[in-house]
Amino acid sequence: MAAHAAADVQTFVSGTTVAGVSSPTSQNSYGTVAELEPSSTGCTACDTTALLPKSRSVLWKSQRTLPNSRAAVVISQICGLSFFSSFGSGVIVIALPAIQTTLGLQDGLLVWPTSSYYLTAGSCLLLAGSIADVVGAKRVNLIGSFLCAIFMLACGLARNEGEIIAFRAFSGIAYAIITPSSISIISEHVEEGRPRNMGFACMGFGQPLGFCFGLVLGGVFTDTVGWRSAFYVAAAASLGMFFLGIWALPEDIQPEAGQSTWKRVALEIDWVGVLLACTGLAMLSYVLISLSADINNIYKASSIILLGISAFSIPSFIGWMHHQVSNSRTALIPNSLWSSHVFSSSCILVLLTTALTNCMELYSCLFFQQIQGNSAIGASLRVLPSLIAGATVNISTGIFVNRMPVFWTVLISAVLTAGAPLSMALIRTDQPYWQNAFLGQILTPISCDILYTVGLLIVSDVFPENMQGLGGAIFNTCAQIGSAIGLSVTQIIASSVTNNYDNNPDKFSPDALMKGYRAAFWFMLGWMRATTHGLSTKKRNKYLVTDTDLTTTKLAKDIVSDVASYIKGSLTDNLGLSTKKRDKYLVTDTDLTTLITYLWCSDDHDYPHERICGVLTTMTIHMSADCRVHLLREANGSFTFKLVVVQRLLKGKRDDENDKYVTSHNTVGNAY
Repeated sequence: MAAHAAADVQTFVSGTTVAGVSSPTSQNSYGTVAELEPSSTGCTACDTTALLPKSRSVLWKSQRTLPNSRAAVVISQICGLSFFSSFGSGVIVIALPAIQTTLGLQDGLLVWPTSSYYLTAGSCLLLAGSIADVVGAKRVNLIGSFLCAIFMLACGLARNEGEIIAFRAFSGIAYAIITPSSISIISEHVEEGRPRNMGFACMGFGQPLGFCFGLVLGGVFTDTVGWRSAFYVAAAASLGMFFLGIWALPEDIQPEAGQSTWKRVALEIDWVGVLLACTGLAMLSYVLISLSADINNIYKASSIILLGISAFSIPSFIGWMHHQVSNSRTALIPNSLWSSHVFSSSCILVLLTTALTNCMELYSCLFFQQIQGNSAIGASLRVLPSLIAGATVNISTGIFVNRMPVFWTVLISAVLTAGAPLSMALIRTDQPYWQNAFLGQILTPISCDILYTVGLLIVSDVFPENMQGLGGAIFNTCAQIGSAIGLSVTQIIASSVTNNYDNNPDKFSPDALMKGYRAAFWFMLGWMRATTHGLSTKKRNKYLVTDTDLTTTKLAKDIVSDVASYIKGSLTDNLGLSTKKRDKYLVTDTDLTTLITYLWCSDDHDYPHERICGVLTTMTIHMSADCRVHLLREANGSFTFKLVVVQRLLKGKRDDENDKYVTSHNTVGNAY
């Protein structure tokens, strides 16, 4: 399932296109940006004004990018919302036995307060992301933060099992409203490079940190003043984030005069696509949750009908996307998006690892309380190492993501995380905490936290600026659906094994429960084993051009050949490049960009404008392993060529102080 993930994430570069539109910025997790220099020659393939840096990047920064101090406040507000949204989930997990006693929660509905949250969150993210892109990220974010405070308070006031499940489901909707708009705000208003890397790292850091704080403080509240107080604290803090957002969040860009917001919502959102996607996801999640209560529910007519509708929604959605794109209409998720293996692989991986992380946290807490007999405070202290490990991993990823070899980082983190369920599956009920359980808690968050930060960077680069909310929604939908599927499947396995345990007629005894928990841990290990196997067996992509159709065209071969010969010849002809001794050259980003500008925008090339644009608008040309060319479609229909130089893959030596690459004539020649 994850067999295409490794090299695809490894070869992630900015400018990967979606539905014929490339990213407005050129930033990746380990590369630098080379802005275009104006060509001194004529321009036949694009408007010469589009080549000026100020025509796009400088104007973009001056109008949209926040100062660092203001950006820090915005990131803090977004991180706070993420923190307290996940805080409630942590409280539910650690206080579940107490909630069951207080509200009379049935054993078959034990995971419903958690699963209902992921069900509604996963089902509503796409709709919320689409609305955020049209209405404005700030408005949507403020609505979500206010609703989060309201439903947190409602959870604390719940009087029975129906109310706690319903209010948790509404909390999931609030989370779905907050997340895409938060991603959009960071993508559009935080400076690319390390500030944006840290912004996404902090956002990803807020979720596991909030969850773990919910576990710890929820345990303290449960054993002292009661679990309801934890929700009251979260509600008050979320309301504080709402008021902070009113002041701190950047204002939304106002639409053109004469355009009504309601009209834009009606016309610019693919409502049929939203209905198909949300309905299919909601019905699938509901059936899985109902099966976790009783496996025999699969035989009910309602479950069969819902599964049938969910299955039918998949080809219907694909067909509708094709219809919309073919008729040049708005499509929720164009089918061409999934041809980007980098993005699709990241979504699959985050689905798998998020499912494991949430299942590990839930069943670890149940093990510490129901098997070993610890109090809620004792259980929360035992999962505290997971909080520390998650915080360390998130911060480190944000700082060093542009220097890390992504392929090996993802693979090694997945292997390490696979050790978490293994340690819990082998644990003895009377075994000291420091022998197995401690190691399991340390390893649990590593893979998920790394992938979340890397994945959000990919989303910010793959999607154009007017689709950042939707991109974040797709990515987080995968995470939430993974959690819902993982919790449901493990609950089915654990319940089935416990109910079939014949050695003890008491199905709620520690021995019977441990049999089910151990089976769930073994299943989690198999889940991660499949993930790491897919990572380790993926062969590296050797194509010069990403799209397989483009590699077969004569145009592609002509372009690649000309790129190679032109750069090689230009180096020897001293086209503005400083020569070093013994066939060595200092090549800057500007030098390489200038060469590409000459190549495609000079009068001495006979490539028809329409022919190039028709083939390349949805493609990315790879120039060896060192640099890539991106074709950007401007709002006025003109095109801009951009070049990104990937520092980490350069065969020459990097001189960071002078922003130059020391390479040789032979190295450049061999690269092609």
